[in-house]
Amino acid sequence: MAESQNSTGSHKPKRGSNNSNIEDIVSSVLNKLVPVIVASVAEAVNQATKHAFEENHKRELAKEEKFQRLSLLSHYNYDKLEQYSRRETIRVAGIKGEVGDNEDKLIDELIDIGNAIDVQIKKEDISVAHRVGKPGGDKARPVLFKFISRRSKDKLMQSRKKLKDNPLYKGKIYLNDDLTPLRARLLAYAKSVPGVQRVNSANGKIHCNLANGKHVILESPDDLFKLGVDELNLEKLGLQEYAI
Repeated sequence: MAESQNSTGSHKPKRGSNNSNIEDIVSSVLNKLVPVIVASVAEAVNQATKHAFEENHKRELAKEEKFQRLSLLSHYNYDKLEQYSRRETIRVAGIKGEVGDNEDKLIDELIDIGNAIDVQIKKEDISVAHRVGKPGGDKARPVLFKFISRRSKDKLMQSRKKLKDNPLYKGKIYLNDDLTPLRARLLAYAKSVPGVQRVNSANGKIHCNLANGKHVILESPDDLFKLGVDELNLEKLGLQEYAI
C-alpha cells in the first residue's frame, strides 16, 4: 500500500520546475519584445523631433518672408516718393555737342525742340539743366531738365509724338520721364512680357497696351501680376537682396 502511494506521488509536477519554465518563457518573450519596443520608441522620438524641427523651420521661414515682404513694400513706398520728387523733370536723349556745354546752351536746345512741336518754352520755365551719366562714351549723355511748372512740362510731353513727323528730330531726339532706377527696370521688364504690345511712361507711371486690348498701369513690381506674370524675377528688377 505504501509502495502504491509512493508510485502515485512520483507523478505530481514539481513546483520549482514549473516556475523555471515560466521564467524561461517570459525571458524569451522579453528578449524578443524589448528590441522591438526600443526601436519603436526611438523611431517615435525621431519622428517627433523631426516634426518639431520642421514646424520650427516653417515658423522661422514665415517670419523671414514677412520681414522681407515688409522691407520690399517699404522700398516700393520710398520709390513712389522718389518718383514724385521727379515730377517736374524730364530726360532728353540725343542732344549732341557735349564739348562746351553749359546750362544756357542746353536750355536753348530744348527751346528749339519745343518750337519744332509747337510748344513754347521760355528760359525762365527751366530751373536746372545738366547732363547725367559717365562722360566719355560713344553716345551723347542724356540731359535732365527740371521745369518750374509741371504744367509747362506736361505740355511738352503731351506733344512729343510730333517729333516723329519732324525730319530734323525724328529718330534722334527722345523726350522721356525721369524715372527712378526701379521704374526704369520695371518699364524694361514690362516690354519683355508676352502679350504686351506697347509700353511707355507718363508722369512716372508705366502704361502697357496688351494684345487683348486692355490697358494696364504699373507703379510697382507687384503690378506685373496684372500682365499675367506668375513669379517676379527680383534680380531682373534689381531687388535680389529681397529674395528668399
